[in-house]
This record gives sequence, structure tokens and C-alpha cells, in this order.
Amino acid sequence: MNVAGAPGLRGESQSCHLSALLWLVPVALLGAVVYVFAAALRAEPAPPPQAPVVLSRGYPLTVEEPGGRKVVIAAQPERILPADSSTADILAALVEPRRMVAVPATADSFAGAREFFARHPEIPRFQQFQAETLLALKPDLVLAVVFRDNATVDQLEQRGVPVLKFEHFRDFAGIRGSFMAVGLAVGEGEKAQALAEDFDRRLAAVARAVAGRPRPRALFYSRYDQGFAVGTGESQDEVLRRAGARNAAAELNLVGHVRFTLEQMLTLKPDYIVVGGDRGLDSPQARIVLSEPILAELPAVKERRIAVVPDRYATSVSQYVVDAVEILARQLHSDAFPQSSIRNPQSAIGGPQAR
Repeated sequence: MNVAGAPGLRGESQSCHLSALLWLVPVALLGAVVYVFAAALRAEPAPPPQAPVVLSRGYPLTVEEPGGRKVVIAAQPERILPADSSTADILAALVEPRRMVAVPATADSFAGAREFFARHPEIPRFQQFQAETLLALKPDLVLAVVFRDNATVDQLEQRGVPVLKFEHFRDFAGIRGSFMAVGLAVGEGEKAQALAEDFDRRLAAVARAVAGRPRPRALFYSRYDQGFAVGTGESQDEVLRRAGARNAAAELNLVGHVRFTLEQMLTLKPDYIVVGGDRGLDSPQARIVLSEPILAELPAVKERRIAVVPDRYATSVSQYVVDAVEILARQLHSDAFPQSSIRNPQSAIGGPQAR
């Protein structure tokens, strides 16, 4: 038995293990770098959706969507069908009611322009985005958001009906671009430009009013079967910021509409809780927050710092999103706005002044 050789064998084994480990170090480092880089890519927010771009002037008119899809509109459309509340809102500001061949039934409840549609019951309503239903209305242009059924879009286009698709915009630039694109597509470019200028003017007026004021931490919150908060990357985040607040959910690195517990709210302690509703603190969402026993000692609840914004404005992806900014800003910074400047006083009721 080679007793003298035994230590040598152990030494060779240790050396082999050490060599193997040394080879693994760069591999591990490379893996770590790849993981960190991939994580950074995942964390980087996606670029905001863009509006379609009109490539030509005069008819036939070509519109290019962000993905490169091109839509040709042969002549100025006279039987326009908006498939969603947002495009119905835009059309209501740009064309005569007679040019709207139909609107979705949801416009009566969810459109920012629902008062307009209440005044025009002669405009037909449709329930579902289905080719058979829409073709029966004989539209010469359909405006729809991208998540609408592609099979229906294909059938419409096969029958010669141009369909212009829009993203569900998450920032004001995309929203503004959408009504400029619609205006040019339907031959109402000057009206669209005026709408854009009014959009900009109203936002600038709010910005001047809240400039230099402390920006409270506000949380957009909703509670149905469970609670949700709105983080960054959504239009409501921009509503908060333009109304003179900071999005408290951003402190938790929340992105989009995410589940949010009452315990998280207690930890976060926002200065204001923003909910949807048409009846101020009597709105169902406000009552839910005010009646939660677990939130009773939360300062925002105890002091009734609940800001209420109509859902049709707060979730709007049309020009009516500016109403959300104005209504919220007047609740967060009430002394910055004269009462006479409130465009829709009943919608602006909420917050501590409504005790």
C-alpha cells in the first residue's frame, strides 16, 4: 500500500476541484451579468403607444398605424362608426351627429360626452362588435381600439369598410395624437387642431395654478371584489401628476393596475385617496373607503381627504381626461381655483371640504 502517495492523491484531487471552481467563476459572473441585464430590460417600461399618422392630405387618404399597417380612406366618410367610448367622445366634438351612423351602447354610461349622447337618441346604439351587426349599419369608416376582435375587423375590411385602430393610450401625448388623427381622417383637421389647443390650454392653466405648491401623496384606489391601486405607466398616473400630486403607489414601484390590500394602504399612508364616483363622498367607492374599520385611524380617512373623480373622466382616453385633471386639482388645491372656474361643480364635490 502506497501510504506515502496518499497525501499526493488528496492534493491532486483538491487541485482539480480548485481548477474546476476557478473555471466556474467567470461562468457564474457571466450568468449574473446576463441576469441583471435581463432584469433591467424587464423593469424598463415599454415605450408609450403612438397614435396613427396621416400620410397624405386629401382623399384618397392614407393613414399608417404604429405597427406599419396602412388604412386607405377613399372619400370623406359620412357614416362613421366609433366602436368605443373614447372614439365616440372624439367624434362628438368633431362631426355633426348625422355623420355618426351608430355608437356603442356603453357611450350612454361610460363616455365623457354622455350628456351629448343623451341629447341625441336618434343616433343608433349597438351592443356588440360583430361583423354582421356593423355591416348592417353600412359604415364607411370604423374607429376601434386594438383589442377589438381581429376576425370582425378582417370581415369588415373584406367588405370594403376601412377600419382605423387605436391603442388604449396610457399617456396624454397618445390621447392628444388620437384626436388629431381622427380629425384628419374624417376631414375635420381644423376642428381637431382647435380641440388639441383647448386640451393644451386647460392643462397649462392647471399647471400654473398648482405651480410651487406642496404636492400631496395621492393614491388612485378602487375596490370591487378586491382592492386595486394604479401605479406608473397608466394615464391615471399622469392625471395625478398634472393635478399637482405625487403618485404614492410609485413609491412601491407598482406599475399598472395592481392588486392592493388595505394593509398596504395603512403602511403607505397616502395624504389623499382618490376614488371614482359621481356623488362626491356619497359615491359607493368613497363610502367603501370611509366605512372600512381597518382604515378608521388612517389620517386620510379620519380627516376625510378622499378625492372623488367621475370614472368616465378618470379612465378616459379621450379629450375628457383633462376634466379629471381639473376636478382632482380643485380638490387637492382648492384655494388655487376660484369656485366660478369649476366647469362641472357637481362632479368636483369631494375631499375634506365636503364633510
